[in-house]
Amino acid sequence: MYILNATEMRQNYWYVTFYVFWAKFLLVEFIPYILMVGMNYLIWKRIKKLARVGRQVESGATGKRKGASENCVEKIIMQHTNILSLLSTQTRMLCT
Repeated sequence: MYILNATEMRQNYWYVTFYVFWAKFLLVEFIPYILMVGMNYLIWKRIKKLARVGRQVESGATGKRKGASENCVEKIIMQHTNILSLLSTQTRMLCT
């Protein structure tokens, strides 16, 4: 029969304080949260920019460049669609 005992290091106050609490807090909770907030902000900015370009294209405010703006918006939409399809494919591969 085996008995599970904590090692001397695991019972050390400084190890528990710095590694178990701070390292796990920063690496597992804080940094991913900050990255998520930052990425959501960048997505929000991109959506606002695309909406502005779309309104300009619809109103004809871009003049001669109307075709170029439409082409740019189509390319960006296609890029996002490709990224989403890659993510869904990889998720399916991981889940099966």
